[in-house]
Amino acid sequence: MDLGEWEFAAHATATKVISDRCRSARINQSILNNLLGFNWTDDQIDGVDVPFLQIAGTSGEMLLEDLVEEYYVVFPGSRFELPTNLQQIGRLKGSIKVLKYCLDMYKGRNDAIGSLQICHHPFDEIFGVDEVGPANRKSKYIRKPWWTPKTQLERRAWDKAGEVFFT
Repeated sequence: MDLGEWEFAAHATATKVISDRCRSARINQSILNNLLGFNWTDDQIDGVDVPFLQIAGTSGEMLLEDLVEEYYVVFPGSRFELPTNLQQIGRLKGSIKVLKYCLDMYKGRNDAIGSLQICHHPFDEIFGVDEVGPANRKSKYIRKPWWTPKTQLERRAWDKAGEVFFT
């Protein structure tokens, strides 16, 4: 299961950082929707968000995407620098703290998902049994992403090319 999407770039240019952040936000919205679709209690739902890292060159930042009321919001988090020479080795401690914090959040989320009771049976799909959606307070705000995943775009292009070829 995906728990977050990270972006890496060789250099930190304004255009690259902004476009990568927007791309990550769109992908992480889908991941967040999937996580929110589980049957969390209202107490558990407060901890359901998507942390992710954006790294450009030797600079990085941890970000956090959450569904707040009706809006998907990306919150800026800790920034860090990777050392490029021995004199900057002190930067490594802060960088490792951010990475460890993010990975610990992923582990905690994964453990929490493992403890949820998933009420799905394969026969439900065969016999058309309606599934009951999540009952937490955030579930009513879940919105499908406004973007189309690349694989669907490629499939549509392929289908259109096939129509032209076969007609």
